[in-house]
Amino acid sequence: MNPKKKGNAGENRFAHWLSDNGIKAGRDSGSGGGTHEKSDIANGINAHFEVKTVKKIGLQEVWKKALVECAKTYNTPYIVIHFDGMPDGKWLMVMDSDDWLDLWKKDQ
Repeated sequence: MNPKKKGNAGENRFAHWLSDNGIKAGRDSGSGGGTHEKSDIANGINAHFEVKTVKKIGLQEVWKKALVECAKTYNTPYIVIHFDGMPDGKWLMVMDSDDWLDLWKKDQ
C-alpha cells in the first residue's frame, strides 16, 4: 500500500476507534497536503490529532509539527501512532506532560 493510502486508512481507523468509544470524530479530508491548521481527525473535544501509521517515526519532528499546527487552533496536541505489527484497534498516544497532569487532576 502506498504511504498516502496507508495514512488515510490509518486516519479512518482512528476516527472509527474514537467514534466507537463515544467521541464524535471523523477523518478531516482537508488535512495534510499543505494545510497547516487542521487536525487529521475532526472532533468535538478540542484535540489536535496527528495520526501516523508507520514502521518507525521521527517523533521530535512530528511533535514540532503538531505544536505549530495546534497553536493556531488552541487545541491540545496528540500524536497517535499505529506501528506496523500492532494489533488492530491499538494506538500509542503521545501527549505533553502538563496536558496529562490536567487530565489526571480532573479525575481526582
